[in-house]
Amino acid sequence: MMTTILSGLSDGALYAVVGLLLTIPLVRTGDFNFAQPAYIVLGEYLLVSLDNHHWSIIPILIVLLALGGVLGGAQEVVLLRPTRGRDTALVTMLGLFIAIQGFVLAWWGPNPESASFFGGSSTIHILGGVLQPVDLWLIGIAVVAAAVLHYAVRRTRWGVLGRASMTDEVGAGLRGVNVPRLRTAAFVLAGALSAAVAVFIAPATGINSDNALTLVVFAFAAMAIGGTGSFGGTLLGGLAIGLVYSFAERYLTADWAQILPFVILCIVLVIRPTGIFGVRRLRLV
Repeated sequence: MMTTILSGLSDGALYAVVGLLLTIPLVRTGDFNFAQPAYIVLGEYLLVSLDNHHWSIIPILIVLLALGGVLGGAQEVVLLRPTRGRDTALVTMLGLFIAIQGFVLAWWGPNPESASFFGGSSTIHILGGVLQPVDLWLIGIAVVAAAVLHYAVRRTRWGVLGRASMTDEVGAGLRGVNVPRLRTAAFVLAGALSAAVAVFIAPATGINSDNALTLVVFAFAAMAIGGTGSFGGTLLGGLAIGLVYSFAERYLTADWAQILPFVILCIVLVIRPTGIFGVRRLRLV
């Protein structure tokens, strides 16, 4: 039983982490960055390549942070900013998603890869259950990231300016807020962290070019259940999905494990369209 719970928390933390990363640009621009999980997969394959060349973890993290930040900033400046207001943002991000997927397949091929975890692989026993070090790291990262991002949005100058620009972009601009820079910074931050988190996700899930689609689907479900725009809600939504999946996989079948989280998603959205802790003013485009 405890192993099932820990496995569910680990899987849920993974979906929550991806959901939190998707929420960063969402709360600053109102856009759901469909292409962002592709940064994670790109980071996973680059991780393997650098690890095969005997790079240590710190230089790998620096490279992934830099690559993700550049890609995120370029996406906002080159692709999204010129098309803002034309209702084509989702199509543009979907196109980038497909382009990154195509690049990964062309450069590394379709064969799955695996990555070792820098924190070791010795089994950890907790309250009679077992999990791997990477699982414990993912749970910790999800909780800490949700708390830090919630605090940053609610209590810091960055958060205040961001909320002002989302509430009244014109008014914020007239008061001296550089709204385009805030948007770009959000995409840079989310892109950098998305590529870097590959060092934790790759050892947990394995590396496959199809991972991006799985991650974006389950992360979106976590966001929708917990509340779009809420970092704490996304954390709880991700953990809930992970636990439902784990228990369904153990006591029912793998098919039910794939279905039940989305049945719960539909029920939650019927009862509360914005999710449990949702922010009504946000829109997904």
